[in-house]
Amino acid sequence: MAPTASSTTVKISETNILITDSEDSLFVELEGKANESLLGVRLSVYNATSPLPVGGDASLSTLLEGTLDEQGRQVITKINNKNLNWKAISVFESVLIILAYNDKQESLIYSSKGDIDPGIAEKYNTSYNLILDTKRLEMESLSLSRCSQTVDTSGFVLTHATKGKPNNCTLSSSHNLEMKLTRKGCTIVSLPPDYNLTIANKIISEVNSKSHCGFSRLMLKDLQGSPACLDNEKTALYVTFQVLYELPKQLALVLSGYQSFILDEGSPPNVLNLAEDVWVISNCTENCLPAVKPPDSGDDDRIRVTVAVVVSCIGVFLIVLVFVIIYMKNKRRGILQFRMTRLDDDEDDLIGDMDDFVGNQGPTFRNFS
Repeated sequence: MAPTASSTTVKISETNILITDSEDSLFVELEGKANESLLGVRLSVYNATSPLPVGGDASLSTLLEGTLDEQGRQVITKINNKNLNWKAISVFESVLIILAYNDKQESLIYSSKGDIDPGIAEKYNTSYNLILDTKRLEMESLSLSRCSQTVDTSGFVLTHATKGKPNNCTLSSSHNLEMKLTRKGCTIVSLPPDYNLTIANKIISEVNSKSHCGFSRLMLKDLQGSPACLDNEKTALYVTFQVLYELPKQLALVLSGYQSFILDEGSPPNVLNLAEDVWVISNCTENCLPAVKPPDSGDDDRIRVTVAVVVSCIGVFLIVLVFVIIYMKNKRRGILQFRMTRLDDDEDDLIGDMDDFVGNQGPTFRNFS
């Protein structure tokens, strides 16, 4: 017996809508169990720039037929589904893709320019706007691929297209970034349980709005915050996180957008609300954390340091003393040898002079007239 729509596991797996300009190349890939029925499953692709038309648009929605293949996939294209108005879809600047069955549905919302209708974003629980302009990436054959089982946009990553094959979810490289936030008052309060999610959504939304780079939730990892009292007037929240990526050009756009967001000195200043606290975002993206100082363990450490210094001084003194003694002994021996050598030389000279006097000086006779 074929599974009913209420029990289906079919999900949106991959798409290149807004990523390619050719309507003949557009596709939406579905995934689920092998040979799973698509009976009762509806696929809709709407323009998300403006509010949805009342009652929908028949040319942008279609009931699916058949089953998934043995690998649990089916690729919906212009060739095998002519009910969808692919020509209209090819010129959208923002898109809402809905996969619905009975009272259940999942959605994917994103844009190439950032113009998403607020009503659509609110209705479909979009926590951040995913904006991607693939022309900035200067790459072809890209797609949005599901890399998580969440039923919204946060489960997708911009990566190399793998139409009809397992999705490429490899994010093998990473880059570390930091953030510093400050608030008035020197009181360390407990951060709200979802503080890291709030900060992550803020970062992703701001980076996308400035760089249009397709920065998604799965690319941001290990976001952690550590509050510390700066002085009697401020509290700092030091945030660290990793950016995972596979496309180097995309990372460059992420970093550029993050720098632009953090270093924006406009008025009013960048702020982030965490529960009831308002935090001001400082102009820092790397090396924000203060230098770690060794802990002060009191008088015991100072006594140990003093003893070590005294022992070191005594050791140095003894070494110098040994060298002085050796030097003095060598010097005395050298003086004695010098004196003995001079004595021998003087004797030889004296004897030589006597020989010259005796052997060479004969009697001299002079005639006087």
